[in-house]
Amino acid sequence: MNFIIGIDLGGTKTSGILLDSGNNVVYEKKIETKTEDQSSVISSITMVVDDILLNNKISASQIKGIGIGVPGHVDYKKGFVKYCPNLPLESLNLKELLQGRYNTEVAIENDANATAIGEKFFGLAKSTANFVCVAFGTGIGAGIFVNGKLCRGFEGGAGEVGHMILDYSPDAPVCGCGKRGCFESLASGNAIARMAKEMAASDPNPFPAAENVSKPFELTAEKIAELASQGNESAIKILKNVSYFIGVGFANLVNLLNPEKIIVTGSAINPEEIILKPAINTMKKLAFSTNAKNVEVVKSENGNKAGLLGAAALCLLDE
Repeated sequence: MNFIIGIDLGGTKTSGILLDSGNNVVYEKKIETKTEDQSSVISSITMVVDDILLNNKISASQIKGIGIGVPGHVDYKKGFVKYCPNLPLESLNLKELLQGRYNTEVAIENDANATAIGEKFFGLAKSTANFVCVAFGTGIGAGIFVNGKLCRGFEGGAGEVGHMILDYSPDAPVCGCGKRGCFESLASGNAIARMAKEMAASDPNPFPAAENVSKPFELTAEKIAELASQGNESAIKILKNVSYFIGVGFANLVNLLNPEKIIVTGSAINPEEIILKPAINTMKKLAFSTNAKNVEVVKSENGNKAGLLGAAALCLLDE
């Protein structure tokens, strides 16, 4: 039996999935991403792959391929990671390195592109030719399909919607890429955590419902989502601000690309009632009316597996 391994490399977590020859999920693994340096990030990937092989008692020779979604600018054909704004990866031929270690075919792709491919193979875009898959996590990225084809751009850098400038004020927050006012710096998981820490630094107790939170650095996007669901006003205020900028970002995508669907993935869009639904209303108000009227904004049915399935799907492409 030939298996496929999919790896989703994230700014905080590295996840792996094993598919059998029928594309059924038979095993999953998740660890904290080691971010000290480039070698540490690479070890996060190999630790997950090695765990999958060991715990399923399979050898590398039984693996048809390994697909990896990387949060940055990737040369898909060469498997070359050019730059990652949220991880210490730069100028690395990751494909060559991993093929040498596991002696099997390896495909490297931008993580949001991989997620979009996953939606095309396994998700809500099976019969959709024009769509954008926007992934909200540590950062924000997008995979874009135009007329049934993935749009990678001239050098594989298309879809970096997280670095659209949405706030031009001189005191706009600094993004991981070094610029100010990027979509990612206003509406990602990192942005939510930053806003929570800033609020906690200026207010002695903005999150009274939080349990075991004694220092600002313990506040995460997941914790803020949890508190907002419990009715915490400070958390709700943060997420309403995030929701507005997501709506602005969606409006720009709708005006530029006229997609049939925007498929949303990632943990940083919860709770949906506070973030996604108001964002759709903002998009409809701001986008060109006929484009906004016809686009459907939907949440991926694959949940947290969207990126993993997309990474595995890289091994199914005929490119």
